[in-house]
Amino acid sequence: GVVRAERLPDPTSFVAPILERVKKEYISRAYGLPPNWEDDVDFLKKLAVRQGRLRAGGEPDLHNVA
Repeated sequence: GVVRAERLPDPTSFVAPILERVKKEYISRAYGLPPNWEDDVDFLKKLAVRQGRLRAGGEPDLHNVA
């Protein structure tokens, strides 16, 4: 079954296992990011900046981008 991301207590905890299973090439193409992220947090930061999901002060909003 599918669980909506809005109902997850911490959606960021599911990003690392997904990044481990899927090739960087596919994720890069799907999200329009260069495949040069170091880990799941770095990926989320780059994705947040790309999508404009920033908090006050320009800090990436990792929870909402996940």
